Amino acid sequence: ASPEELTLASMTAEGKVRVTAATTDDAGHRLTDMDMETEKLLYDAQSQTLTIPRNGSLLVDDLRPEKATADAGPSSRGRTVFGWDGTLTYDQAGHTITFLKNVKMVYLPTKPLRMPKGGNSIGSAKSSASRIDLQTQKLMAKLSAVATTAPATTVESPVGLGAGGNQQVDHVRAEGDSKLIVDNTQELDANVLTYDHTTHIATAEGKRASNGQVIQPATYTDPGQALERADAITWDLTKGRNAVTVTNARGNIMQNRK
Repeated sequence: ASPEELTLASMTAEGKVRVTAATTDDAGHRLTDMDMETEKLLYDAQSQTLTIPRNGSLLVDDLRPEKATADAGPSSRGRTVFGWDGTLTYDQAGHTITFLKNVKMVYLPTKPLRMPKGGNSIGSAKSSASRIDLQTQKLMAKLSAVATTAPATTVESPVGLGAGGNQQVDHVRAEGDSKLIVDNTQELDANVLTYDHTTHIATAEGKRASNGQVIQPATYTDPGQALERADAITWDLTKGRNAVTVTNARGNIMQNRK
C-alpha cells in the first residue's frame, strides 16, 4: 500500500508514555489542554478503545476566557486532574473514560464557585468554593466538545484522546464507597455519586440491597453546621448549603456541632 493508504490499526507503547491533545483559537491561544502520563498504553483503532493497564494521571484544562457578563451562569472552566492506581479505558465513540482503583479527581475552577449564605437548618456560612475533591474506586468521566464563539482548531492525539474536539469534562459518576469534598470541609458520602462540571450540581445515592431498599444512606456533613442522612441527596454548589435537598430523610440533622 502507498503511504497515502496507510492508517493506524493498533498501537502499543511502553516506558514513559505521554499523550496530549489541545484546542486553539484562530490566534493560536490554547482553549483546552489534555495531558496524560502512564507507563503502558494499548490502542485499537477498529474498536476505538484506548486501554491503560497501569496507574497514571490525566490533566484536563479548560482555558477559555471567562464570560464578562454578570449573568453568565455556571462555568466548567478550570483544571481537572485525575489519578488512578488500576486501569483506564477510553471509549472514543462514547467519549467516556473509566478509571479503576484508588481513583482521585481534583477540580480547581478558574473562579471560585459562589456559595451564598443560607438561612435554614443547612444554610451555608461559606461564600465560595475553590477546590473540589472526589475519591472512589470506580469513576466514569464523560467528555464533551468545547463550546467556542470563534473558529477553533483541534489537535488530536493519535490514540483517540481529544478526538472530535471532545476535550472538556462534562460530568463524572463514581460508584462504590465514594466521597466528594469541597475545600476540605463540606462532604458528600455515597454509594453512587455524580458531579456535573457544567452546572456544579452533585447528587449522592445510598447503597441499595437487591430488592431496591436503601441499606446505607448517603450523608452530607459540614463541621460545626449540619449533618444530613437520606436515601438520596442533591446539592447545587453554586447556591450554598441552602440548596441541599434530600429524598427520604433519615433524620440526624445537627447544627453547631463541635
